[in-house]
Amino acid sequence: MAQEPKEKGIPYWKESWDQNDIGFHKLEVHKMIQKHSSVLFKEGEQQKFFVPLCGKTLDMKWLSDQGQIVIGLDGVKKALEEFIKDHNLEASEEGAPSISPESRLLKVKDGHIKLYCGDVLHFNKSVEGQFDCIWDRGSLVALDRKDVKKYVSVLKDVLKPGGKIFVEVFDYDVAMFEGLPRPPPPHPVFEDELRSLFEPECTIEMVDKDKRLLAGKDAHVVYYLIVKK
Repeated sequence: MAQEPKEKGIPYWKESWDQNDIGFHKLEVHKMIQKHSSVLFKEGEQQKFFVPLCGKTLDMKWLSDQGQIVIGLDGVKKALEEFIKDHNLEASEEGAPSISPESRLLKVKDGHIKLYCGDVLHFNKSVEGQFDCIWDRGSLVALDRKDVKKYVSVLKDVLKPGGKIFVEVFDYDVAMFEGLPRPPPPHPVFEDELRSLFEPECTIEMVDKDKRLLAGKDAHVVYYLIVKK
């Protein structure tokens, strides 16, 4: 019998960071954001990126180095502080009451990167206005399933008309986790579900696919470009 999945909210992820159980963190810039960057921004063009549930992903520094404005958000402050430390950046800290009274903002001094510590479900366009692009690497597949519709409503709220979401999702049969001690995330997300979540406000196009081992078994990672009408 498959193990009943536990809720994986901010306390769960905070514990993962505290215990350095962060196998989801990649030690290199994601190859797909590099491969498909020309779909998201043209050379010399500055776009405003939102990276939800960002952790300390190297993708944010890479995007900033390409001249992009980057707004990251995570529920675990330690992840954001490690990003700043890992890249020898200087940052100031202040409150972020437009998310919640306890939320914080770490503002990197060059002005191209801002990192918010708060609940993504409380993020809204009063915080940073709207975005040209959103890079969702592992957020949609990590959230508790009960939070997915609210999360998608946040993304649609903060995305400009004509704005783009580049999203990575997993495609696999959940039966492969039966008998294993560690169930999802990542949760599988199929194209039909994406369409039910984002249409009719957005168009959806599959742009790439890659193989990935998950729980020691073959799975696929699928990349979609979602554009707000």
